Amino acid sequence: MMCEDPMVAFSLWLPWSQAEDVRRQWRGQVGFYVFAEGPSDMAAFDPEQPNQEVVYMGIAMKSLQGRLNQFAVSLRDGVDRHGAGYRMRRRGANERLLVCTAAIEMERGPSCWAFLRYFERKMIWNYVRRWGALPAFQGR
Repeated sequence: MMCEDPMVAFSLWLPWSQAEDVRRQWRGQVGFYVFAEGPSDMAAFDPEQPNQEVVYMGIAMKSLQGRLNQFAVSLRDGVDRHGAGYRMRRRGANERLLVCTAAIEMERGPSCWAFLRYFERKMIWNYVRRWGALPAFQGR
């Protein structure tokens, strides 16, 4: 059985401090999220040519809302529920932290999980090819 790649369309950047209401809309949605440190009017995220200001790219295998909530707890409370959030907390939260997201419409199962993993790694690879290093909080 052949599967077509789902469309991946990222939202505009949103200051993390304003993201709580937006997180609620992603309940039960799988997809991708990207964090950057920069001005709120930064150019839209393009997975083929990631912005240099990107500091982390991730996937939500169960729920974007749940994964972003884990990040929020780690960033706010220093609890290690999300590695990047925990590392950012230790370094000191940046007031210029932005987030953009992309939910995908795809039947859950092996094809969905494989696509999520593939596309996340593709975004990371595109960043490394363009900028010569991993995003600041991508590694452990």
